Amino acid sequence: MFPPEIITLFVAASPVAERGAVPLAIARYGMSPVTAVIIAIIGNSLPIFAIYIFGGAWVRWVERRRGFLHRLTDFVLHRTHRFIKNGYANHGLIA
Repeated sequence: MFPPEIITLFVAASPVAERGAVPLAIARYGMSPVTAVIIAIIGNSLPIFAIYIFGGAWVRWVERRRGFLHRLTDFVLHRTHRFIKNGYANHGLIA
């Protein structure tokens, strides 16, 4: 139904199955390892761009509401801040 490249791209973009994208592309679709890795890297980068583009709007929207999504977003943001705080203080933007 979909070309193997698109399937590999979406498998790599999914947080659960991303590690299976390269083996799937090589074993199931017969792609070369270099092509499979390049497509997997592009697919793995897609969620980063989506979060960068829509993350601020999401946080502003959730802040206006008090409920499960607000608590979940607040938890994730505080956990992320704790996780990167020391690395950022030591290494700057590279962290």
